Amino acid sequence: MKLILRFLKPHWKLCVATILLLIIDVTGALVISTLAAQMLNLGTSGAPFQRLLTTGLQMAVASILSSVCAILGGYACATLSARVGKDMRVALYDKSLKLSIYDFRHFGTASITTRTVSDITTIQFALTSFIQMVMPVPIIFVVALALAFRLDVEMGFILLAVVAIVFVLALFIMNSAAPLFRRLQKLLDRMSTILLENITGVRVVRAFHNEEREKQRMGKAFAGYAATSIKANRRFANLDGLSFLFINLFVVIVYWLSGSRIGDGVLQIGDITAIIGYALMVLYFLMMAQMVILTMPRALECCERVRACWGIRRRSRIWWTKTRKQTPGTRRCWPSAMFRSASPMQKKIPSAIWILCVKEGRRRPLSAVPAAANPRLLR
Repeated sequence: MKLILRFLKPHWKLCVATILLLIIDVTGALVISTLAAQMLNLGTSGAPFQRLLTTGLQMAVASILSSVCAILGGYACATLSARVGKDMRVALYDKSLKLSIYDFRHFGTASITTRTVSDITTIQFALTSFIQMVMPVPIIFVVALALAFRLDVEMGFILLAVVAIVFVLALFIMNSAAPLFRRLQKLLDRMSTILLENITGVRVVRAFHNEEREKQRMGKAFAGYAATSIKANRRFANLDGLSFLFINLFVVIVYWLSGSRIGDGVLQIGDITAIIGYALMVLYFLMMAQMVILTMPRALECCERVRACWGIRRRSRIWWTKTRKQTPGTRRCWPSAMFRSASPMQKKIPSAIWILCVKEGRRRPLSAVPAAANPRLLR
């Protein structure tokens, strides 16, 4: 999460504008339901046409404002996620150029490629979905509950109970799905590694007649990824079914309780329509937020993988001196270095390369390699 916040910080103005546009969008949708219920009540009570016309104009204004904010909010959210993804890719690419050979081989070419392309794409999608589907949920939840309690306290408590049950189910399923998404990322790395090995080493595979063995390796990797993905998708299917079940139960309870309350004059027909509209909108956004939250473990795992590569510290320090008796103050230190023997055109050739180990504040020489003894590449 800190990684995303760090790359969001340069674009904080666009982020604030996006959130404000989404707040206006969801609030306008609730206002439209309230005005529709009010128009229905006015129509059944025999109100004059002028009041109906005024309410209709208010609905039109709220609808246009909500639509414009939805379009602008979607555009701003897409722009924000694209800029964040671009900055993350540039930072990761620059970091990969600065890595030593040891650190680069520690991750592997396939893994760094996956982190730069697939993982950041997953983070972009998760960021867009989180802003559009998860962030409006608390706002629409508070506004809808306030409007529901304003119409009828009993209906408000029923709506609160149904939303709480669905939220608890979402947390339970999310905890069970989180390990599956972490495993999916590791299996994706495995698939990329095997595929890259087969593409780059196709001649060697054919030369030693290992086609069947490589097919079995790739088939095993694909089968493992498919099985894990199916398990994760089953969580989605179960959550969708349970969410629709509780939505329908709430609608049935509202219709069942509203008959007697309308007869007693506590509620009106338009109020029932408004309460059901609030419930459907709240539960719809909550269900969409659940789907996004279920993908959050995969996005967080991608963030962790990108952070591990982007924030890696070089693991070795090398001091170089011209002679053995030179004072430590004149030594030069590189976090990572690569020494190559001088060409015949160069006159100055170092006599030796001393590799020192820094541990607990003490420097101990590990080896001294004569520079002229090995004309090959020294690392």
